[in-house]
Amino acid sequence: MSCPVDGKPLHNNAVICGDCEQTMDRALGDLGSLLEDLDTALSRQSRKRPARGNHERDDKPLPYELGASNAASNLKAVLVAWARLVSDERPSTYERVIIVDDETTEVRTFHLDHTPLTCKDTSESISSWLMHHVTWLAHHEAAADAYSEIVGAVNNIRRTIDIAPDTRYVGPCGSVLDGIECTETLYALEGSDDATCRTCGTRWDTRARTLQTLSRALTVAQDATTLSRSFALRGIALDTKRIRNWADRKYLAGAGTSHRGHRTYIIAHVARLIQLYETGQKLTPWPAEQKAAAV
Repeated sequence: MSCPVDGKPLHNNAVICGDCEQTMDRALGDLGSLLEDLDTALSRQSRKRPARGNHERDDKPLPYELGASNAASNLKAVLVAWARLVSDERPSTYERVIIVDDETTEVRTFHLDHTPLTCKDTSESISSWLMHHVTWLAHHEAAADAYSEIVGAVNNIRRTIDIAPDTRYVGPCGSVLDGIECTETLYALEGSDDATCRTCGTRWDTRARTLQTLSRALTVAQDATTLSRSFALRGIALDTKRIRNWADRKYLAGAGTSHRGHRTYIIAHVARLIQLYETGQKLTPWPAEQKAAAV
């Protein structure tokens, strides 16, 4: 018989081969450092989070943060499921010193029809506990599923970490192929002029796609200083003097005031003016019919 995962020969009545067993063991062993790296990546992304609304920060998560949170939650669910299976189905024995009388003790062996879950309710602790049961799992009838789910969840954590360093959020892909719109999230390396979708392979101009994404922010208003910082975090230089100049020339209408008492402007309106300016078109106020829809 051969391994259902990679087709290699099986030994010692195992359901998956030795290489797959080792891969699953390494995946569990790597989790501690991987989760630390994920926390570091989330901290860096949080520091880069742009201001929103009339406050310097809000609690709405960025797409990367959501992806990281989902990856971590999925990992925890997978580990818990397999730990429970091991605990429920693997018999265990333990030894205990028994006092027979004042002068005599003896070691007795006790047999259980299950294995107690002696770990904390954290992914790191559960993975460490599972490492003691990898060989048993490799002989279980569901070993191939255990391999697929555990290794897959750990690799998903690796992929999530890989997109975090020195990257910035661009926006949704939105490419339409064979009548189906791609919903993948685009990220670009800092300083890169383009971003390639990891799902459909469409290559986008980072600046143009970022402006398209920002032009949909019809309900978010920021003051000039915050706008300048937000656009800069997305790789688009925009000084506060230009914003105020557009407002003075009636190209940009105010949308209220910030908590500091500064005039605020709709992000989508600013993004539209940048697009017009960079393509050499005449600057005009936000169209009345669109303004009505945005309010």
